Amino acid sequence: MTLILRKYGFITVLLFLTHTPLYSNTEVNAYVDLLIEQADQLELHKDSYWLLLLHYKNGITGKRSLIDDNNFFLSSDGNIDPRAELHSTIKAIFSPIIENQIHPNAKFIARFNWLDQKLKFNRAFLSNDPIPDFESFYKTISPTNAILVFPSGYLESPASMYGHTLLVLEPKNGNRLVSMAINYAAITDETFGPLFAAKGLFGAYRGYYSFMPYYSKINEYNNTEMRDMWEYKLNLNREELRLLVMHMVEMDQIGSDYYFLDENCSYNLLFLIEAARPTTKLTDCFNMTIEPIETIRTVIRKNLVKKTIYRPSLNSKIRYRSNQLSTENEKYAISLAKKNIQESENKLEFESIFIEAMTYDLSAEYLQFLYQKGKISKDEYSKRFLAILKRRNSLNFSQDTLENMDTPEPPENSHKSAKVSLSGGLLNKESFVDLRFFPSNHELMDIDQGRIKNSELVFCNIHVRYFNELEKIQLQRFDLLSILSLPVSDKYYLKPVWKFKLGGEQYETPNSGDSLTFFTNASTGISTDFSFLGQFYTFADVNFNFSNKYKYNTLNNLGGSTGLITSYGYFWKSHIYGKYSTVVWGNKTDRVEYGIEQMISFSQNSSFVFRASKYEIFKRQYDEYSLQINIFF
Repeated sequence: MTLILRKYGFITVLLFLTHTPLYSNTEVNAYVDLLIEQADQLELHKDSYWLLLLHYKNGITGKRSLIDDNNFFLSSDGNIDPRAELHSTIKAIFSPIIENQIHPNAKFIARFNWLDQKLKFNRAFLSNDPIPDFESFYKTISPTNAILVFPSGYLESPASMYGHTLLVLEPKNGNRLVSMAINYAAITDETFGPLFAAKGLFGAYRGYYSFMPYYSKINEYNNTEMRDMWEYKLNLNREELRLLVMHMVEMDQIGSDYYFLDENCSYNLLFLIEAARPTTKLTDCFNMTIEPIETIRTVIRKNLVKKTIYRPSLNSKIRYRSNQLSTENEKYAISLAKKNIQESENKLEFESIFIEAMTYDLSAEYLQFLYQKGKISKDEYSKRFLAILKRRNSLNFSQDTLENMDTPEPPENSHKSAKVSLSGGLLNKESFVDLRFFPSNHELMDIDQGRIKNSELVFCNIHVRYFNELEKIQLQRFDLLSILSLPVSDKYYLKPVWKFKLGGEQYETPNSGDSLTFFTNASTGISTDFSFLGQFYTFADVNFNFSNKYKYNTLNNLGGSTGLITSYGYFWKSHIYGKYSTVVWGNKTDRVEYGIEQMISFSQNSSFVFRASKYEIFKRQYDEYSLQINIFF
C-alpha cells in the first residue's frame, strides 16, 4: 500500500464508487439552490472551520487564502471570496460524474464532510458519495497516532538550517519505521544557502505537501545528515485523526508560494493539525517569523502533546558508546568495522557481557557511518555488518546499550527566536549606546540550550549605534545572513567548519573615520574539542568589502582566524579569538584583531555579554569595550 501511495498519491488511490442520481437535473438544481440558501442563512462562509479549510487569513486588503494554486478553488474568486467558494463547492458536490475526471467530492473530501454535517445532504441527489470509500481507505492506513517530528537544524542544507518538521501517521502495530510521513517543503535543487534564503524570502519557490515512508526520512536525517530527531506524539482521537487525513487528501498535489520566514515547512503542517482540532487555532499564534522550533512550542502550549521521544543521530550514538568504552575496546570496535572478520579470529577479552555488546554495537554503527559517507561499497558493508551482527547475537544479550544515554535538552527549551539587544561601551574613549534587533536569530555567544552547540544562524539583523559625545546616530551594521557551522572533528568524523556572512557594516577607511561598507565573508577550516579546555577552531578567510571610499571601490583581503570556545553548562560561555588579514586588491593594509567575549545567562531568554577587542588597520589602533543585555521573545 505504501508503495502505491508513494507513486500515485492520495487522490488516485481513492477509487470512489458512483451511482446514478434518482432525480432529474432540474430537481437536483432546485435542491442545490435550496442548500445554498440555507448555507447563506447559517452564514457558513463566515464559519471559522470553513475559513480554516480554505487557509484564509487576514491581510492588508482583507481576508485572503494563503493557497496560490487555482486547482484548489472551485470559484474564480475562491482565494478572496469564501462565500463564492462555498456556493461553487455546493454546486460541485452535486455535479454529475465526468469520465476520466476525479469528482470534486473525492478531491475535496474535508469540505464535503463538513458541509454534510451542517446541511444534512440527501444522498439520493448525489452522483458521488465519497464517505464509504474514504472510510475504506482510512481503514487501510489505520492511523492510531499522529506524531510531529522535529529533526534538528542542519546548516549544510539551506532548506533545513532552522530545523524541520513533518507529521507521521503511526499504524496500529506502533512501528514508526513503517509509518507514513507527511512532509511540506519547497521544490528546489538550490544548494547555496544565501540564494535559497533570498529567493525564499520573496516566495520564489513552490511548496507542496508530499507523502513518503518514515524510515526513508529517518535514514536521511538520523544517519546521512547526522541530525538528532525529536518525536512529539499528539493526543488526537480517532475522529480527529480522520479529519487530519481528510484535509491532507484535499492538499495533495496543491502548491503554494513558499516563504522562508513564515509560510514555510512547519507553519503549513499546522493547518492539518488545526483541521483535526480547530479549537487550538494553531495558525493564528504567530506574528512575525515562524521557525520550526516555535511551532513545536506552540503545539506543546496548546496541550496537544502526550509523549516526547528522543531519537539520537548515528553520530550521537557513536560518540556516546565511544565515551563509555576503554581505549582498547574502542580500537577493537573500529578494527572490526574496517576489516572482514574471520571466524577463527581471536576475540578480545571483555570485562563484562555488557561491554562486549556495546563494543559490537559501536562497531556496527561505525561501519554504517563508513557506508553512509561512501567509504565502503554496499556489498562490503553487508558482508562486514552480518559478521558483526553474528557476534552480537551470539551473546544472547537483548539489553539496549543506549539505555543510560543522557537525553539532551529538547528544542522547545531553547531561547525564543527573536531578540533585542541593548549595550553600552567605549570606542577609543568615546562612549556609545547600541540597539540591535534580530527577527530570527541564534548567535555564537547566545545560549546553546536546545540549539546546535557553538553555531550561528542570523537573518536580517539591524544594529544602530549612538555616540554620546558626538551626538551622532548611525546604522552600525546589518546582516542579511550570517551562518557559522563548527562541527567537531575526531577519529570518527572529519568535518570541515565553515562560515558565510553577507551584509553591511561601518568599516575603517584609508582616511580618518569609517564608512558603511557592504561585505561578504566566506571561510573554511577545522575544529576539535579539548575536553574541559573547550572547542578550538581555525579558519582560512576570504573577505570582500565594497565602498566608494576605497581604491577601485573595493577592499578585498585574505587571512585567517582562530579561537577557543569554553562552555560550562548553559549559563557560561567564553570565546577568545584572533584574526589577521592582508589586502590583496584595494588600499594596501593589514588588519590585526584579537579579543574576548564572555556570556552569562540567568534564564532561558536573557543573557549578558561582555566584549573587549583591540584591532589595527591603516596604521590606526582601536580599543572597544561593551556590555550587552539580550532579551529573547
